[in-house]
Amino acid sequence: MRNLNLSSCGGLWLEGHNARHISLDDCSNNITVSFERSIKVISSTGINTYHAQGTQQEIHSCFAISPPVYLVASSNEIFLWHLLNHQIYEKLDLNTELKAMRISPDLSKTVVITGDGFIHILSSTLEIISNFSLYEEGFGSALPVSLGWGKKETQFHGSEGKEAALAKPTVPVSNTQYDDGRFEIAWRDDGLYFAVSWIDPLTENRRRIRVYNDTGELFSTTEITNMISPGLCWRPRVQLITTAQRREGRGLDIIFFESNSQRHGEFELIGDESEKFYQVESIMFNPTGSILAVLCSGTQNHPWFIRLLTCSNYQWSIKQHFCIADNSLNDSQISNISLTWDHHAYSADLSALYCAISINESLPNDNQVNRKTLLQCWKMNNVYNSSCILTNSNVNIITSLNSGLVAVINGNTVEMSCFAYSVIPPPMFATRLVFYSNGVNQSNKTQCNFTPSVSSVSIPSLWLGNESDSPNNVMPILIQTVDCQSSKNVFPNTYFITITNGTSLEKESFCNGEVYSEWHNGGKNIAPWPKTVVKIDMDRLFIECNGNDESLNSLILTELKQKNTCLFSPLSCFAWLSLYEVLFIGADGLLLGYLNMKNLYSSDDDSDGNANGRWLLRASSSAQEFKTLLERNNSKFARITTICCTIDRRVCVQMSNGTVYIYSVQDILNNNYCYEILQMNEFNIDNLHSYNPLNCIIQFPSNCEQLLCIPVFDEYNYNIIQLNSSIITVNYSALILFGFNKSTHCLFAAVLPKQHNTGHFQQNNIIALNITDSCSSLIGLSEFLIVTNVKKLLICVSLVFNVSQINDPNSLLKELLSRLNIPSELDASTRKPPRNWYNDNLHPIESGAIIVTAIPNDTKVILQMPRGNLEEIHPRALVLAHLSKLLNNKQYEQAVKMMRRHRINFNLLHDYNPNLFLSNVKQFLQSIGDPDLITLFISDLVEEDVTETIYHKFYSKSSERHRSTLKTSKLDRITDILIDEMEKHNPTKLIVPIITCYAKKVPPNYEAGLLRLKLLHENGDINTWNNGLRHLQYFATPIELYKVALGTYDLNFATIMAQRTQLDPKEYLAELNELNSITNDLKKYQCDTMEEAIAYQQFKIDHSLKKYSKAVLHLIDSGSKHKAELLSYVKAYHLYAQVTEVIPQNSEEFKVPCRLISL
Repeated sequence: MRNLNLSSCGGLWLEGHNARHISLDDCSNNITVSFERSIKVISSTGINTYHAQGTQQEIHSCFAISPPVYLVASSNEIFLWHLLNHQIYEKLDLNTELKAMRISPDLSKTVVITGDGFIHILSSTLEIISNFSLYEEGFGSALPVSLGWGKKETQFHGSEGKEAALAKPTVPVSNTQYDDGRFEIAWRDDGLYFAVSWIDPLTENRRRIRVYNDTGELFSTTEITNMISPGLCWRPRVQLITTAQRREGRGLDIIFFESNSQRHGEFELIGDESEKFYQVESIMFNPTGSILAVLCSGTQNHPWFIRLLTCSNYQWSIKQHFCIADNSLNDSQISNISLTWDHHAYSADLSALYCAISINESLPNDNQVNRKTLLQCWKMNNVYNSSCILTNSNVNIITSLNSGLVAVINGNTVEMSCFAYSVIPPPMFATRLVFYSNGVNQSNKTQCNFTPSVSSVSIPSLWLGNESDSPNNVMPILIQTVDCQSSKNVFPNTYFITITNGTSLEKESFCNGEVYSEWHNGGKNIAPWPKTVVKIDMDRLFIECNGNDESLNSLILTELKQKNTCLFSPLSCFAWLSLYEVLFIGADGLLLGYLNMKNLYSSDDDSDGNANGRWLLRASSSAQEFKTLLERNNSKFARITTICCTIDRRVCVQMSNGTVYIYSVQDILNNNYCYEILQMNEFNIDNLHSYNPLNCIIQFPSNCEQLLCIPVFDEYNYNIIQLNSSIITVNYSALILFGFNKSTHCLFAAVLPKQHNTGHFQQNNIIALNITDSCSSLIGLSEFLIVTNVKKLLICVSLVFNVSQINDPNSLLKELLSRLNIPSELDASTRKPPRNWYNDNLHPIESGAIIVTAIPNDTKVILQMPRGNLEEIHPRALVLAHLSKLLNNKQYEQAVKMMRRHRINFNLLHDYNPNLFLSNVKQFLQSIGDPDLITLFISDLVEEDVTETIYHKFYSKSSERHRSTLKTSKLDRITDILIDEMEKHNPTKLIVPIITCYAKKVPPNYEAGLLRLKLLHENGDINTWNNGLRHLQYFATPIELYKVALGTYDLNFATIMAQRTQLDPKEYLAELNELNSITNDLKKYQCDTMEEAIAYQQFKIDHSLKKYSKAVLHLIDSGSKHKAELLSYVKAYHLYAQVTEVIPQNSEEFKVPCRLISL
């Protein structure tokens, strides 16, 4: 789902004709370009040209072995060449024409194919290790073994079905029209195997592929396959052999083989309507195997192009398309193009592609041809284009557009999904935007020369400036497209699109048919859908926008109008200042532009007459004078590489040397002048007057691909009062600038001085601190910085600090460093981690997972795994923070549902702010409504304060302000209030929560609960009786409930209870029969009246329940015949005090216990 953002696009013209080969030296990072008679080495110091002495043959290719020693191949000889003295000191004469040569990844071996069909494996000193014929018979050592499962035609054929067994044999088809007959070699990245592609005359001139090990032993051979085309490479890490194939009805495909030459899938590169106009010249993967570059040559009116593709969830997508058009170069003709990747990209997210383009340019008024070569470099990084917006207004209101919009580029389409509502895994999507060239209808959309390609997508993200005047119900995006018809333009086609959620349509067109919107998956009511589409003429706005600035106009003329073969000067690194203001980098890092699109929100047509823009900053004059592609790494020639905006409308401008300049955008806009960014070696105190907008300078140790400026807050003044689901009131105390270097996984941070304290430039530079060296991705939210690291953890770093830390930048960064540290118990293999070690700030994730987006004012974080699948997680810190907002706002229904979903202890409803909850119990009951949710809350209640135990790390400080001062039992206090309110609200509906309250009292009052159930049973509400009784059994055992029912003296109720709780009859039947017999046989139990018999029966019940104090009272009421039993009972259980309180003092019975007491 990541897009390839073009960070820079530099070009360099070389004197030379027909560049045969281009390579990069892994040691010195020098670029080597091989021409017919010379070799040019481009280094950081300049361009050096070398001519080989001792050979008159044309140079075929050149590889750096150990500079200044190079391995050079000519027409029929290979030699080692020392560039410094121009001497050849090792030479191997092949005695036949050289067809192909490729050196191994470790530079220890070289494979050469000669015209006689032999393969030679050479050592680093050009000694022949082995040689053998390419046309030898046999499959190889990986020959499949037959297990007796029958013929291949009768076996399983997957999606082809049973018809595959009846398929006719493949008819040989010649591919000579699209095949120049070249030989190709590709090494596996570990150097253990290499593959060879050639046209086999033994198979009717069809191209085949053979795999050999590094000693020359044949390993495998592909099956005879029609229409395999040139273009051979070996995908790194995945270990798949890649080539091209034409198939009828499918167009031009890229196909894959395993090492044993078995097919492993394919995808379509060019549709069948256009494939006849193109031929694959080269296929090459970047060092990590994540990006595939395909170079295709075209016939007349179909220019050459380079297409970059990536794979996610086994779906290949076109991320960049560089069209190399002849008509943009003054009727010049392209004779040859060579590609190579920069192997110094240590991260899968960073890549650089170098291209040598040889051109034959016809000179005007002359019959001569000017032959020259353009060395082009595209630098890219993988980024997610997603929305995570938090905006700040004049009254310090933070507002979030909560759509979670994610846009994915695929050729001429932009695929969009709103992850706030539904997570749609790739390659699926909710809606897509399809772009067509102006004046070209859909019937011609398959023609590659007319179909545009989306080059970049920009969506607002993170903290923006004042949004009080902009609409907050639409999401703005900027999309750039390029095509071969835009050769007259300097800048790409730029579209300003506003996105809403929900549509009733499945398809709609905009901009006179240039943009189509199509719905594909998910609910239409939540699908992203364009509301307005406006095409912005960037050439009109930015070519002559600073008419009085001669130096700027000169820069524009030399850098912008001198177009390269990409047909445009790319605009990169869009940073949104607000929902209608955006800053960007132009002229390959020489200019910083500003675009205001506020009036486009209300535009009724497709014109951009209301948009305005200008250039704000330009790189120093020394940076504009660099002569090679590599000099820009020098601090003297630093250019703009990355920008980001702050919440207080400042822009952080990072140069290629890592220096970050902080400017006030409003101060620049107030002056109609394009300020120059002087380098540190050019800066002095005398020219301070030219730098009023410059606030400060921050020095990062290295250039960072991602900048992020996030506000932090004072914990004592940070009172979040949730007004509704999308607005909170807050005041930030400081700004921290983060810089992420993807290749080293280092995350740097520096505290920005407050703007009102930096009206003028501060001389002392701010040095950024490295706060972690294991970061893999990051994103900022209103309260947290979310970081994933290479140790398979997601860390939620709180942005709330104490006053002393905020007032001291060094203390603030040290505290930030400590919060990013992994707890020591995670590294202790001998000690079991605590039960809740990750509850507050840590969340375990899969290895290689990175952040796609996070939803503000929510708990959802979307991660993508290395293979492409998505995972939605809810880190505990985000859940607890969001619960705080819900509880402060008394949104109890949402809070309870969230706590149940994420298994948060329900005691937090009360313990977070006891006084607030107890004073709003009525609202709590009314808002929830569902008795089951209320019961869950009551059942989970315990005496302990969970803000001091389970969640003490998160709530310990905030709960101190809300802690209850009452000394009574927490359970009794809550249950008493709940019972009172539920009795008033709807006692019948809430009977289960009511009896749960009785069960949770200290001690439990099961009897009151059973009496409520008994009343329901007597009224015939058996269903509620069963539900309530079943629920009580979660708190008490059946025998306990039976004894409680027996304690009501209702033997029928006790019998029903015993039967309902499925007690063993042996446990209760004999006892109940004996109790019933007391009232049935008065004489047997010495009772004269029924009242005495009932009293004696109650005495027996209380005695069995061990309620001796209560039992003796019933025994007194059972009659005078039980006087002896009474005396022995009082004596046995020491109940003298209870008896003397009941018996009259002037009676004879009173004397007996008194006498017993005296003894």
